[in-house]
Amino acid sequence: MDRKTLIPLVILALFGFGGGVFSDQFLRPAAAATEQHRMNGMLGFFDENRERMDMGVYNGQAQQNIYGADGKLRLQFGTYAGEVRENEKGLPSFTLYDNDGKLKMVLRLDGPNQGPLIIMKDNTGTNRMIMGLDIWDKAEEPFLVTWDKDGKQHDIVGNFVMKPL
Repeated sequence: MDRKTLIPLVILALFGFGGGVFSDQFLRPAAAATEQHRMNGMLGFFDENRERMDMGVYNGQAQQNIYGADGKLRLQFGTYAGEVRENEKGLPSFTLYDNDGKLKMVLRLDGPNQGPLIIMKDNTGTNRMIMGLDIWDKAEEPFLVTWDKDGKQHDIVGNFVMKPL
């Protein structure tokens, strides 16, 4: 083999080796993490090796999570698995989180009436305002209720009764 043929082959081999090292170091972590999510029933999407979104099936129900650049959960929507109450199984939920990853607002259907609710929480995670249609009474009257800093309930419109789970 002459020198003119050998030099390009050596250069090509070096670039091939370098490309393999690059892909192994920088592309494999995201692929491995995505494969791990697939095994858990969730498919993850990554940006610079940080998870930004996942979607899939959790306990038999569809779910999607969206994360901020810092990796904290910002938005989640899906359907309830019925782990707390069987009658909520399959009902949709849409939740919003602040920059600290704390749950701040929930839009969901609940109760025997499968009534719509908007639940707003303070920084401690305490419900401070709920509005919706009555989830218990067949008349499904609208309500707006707030709680002050001492936990005292104030019915602004209609009447809301918190029943045990």
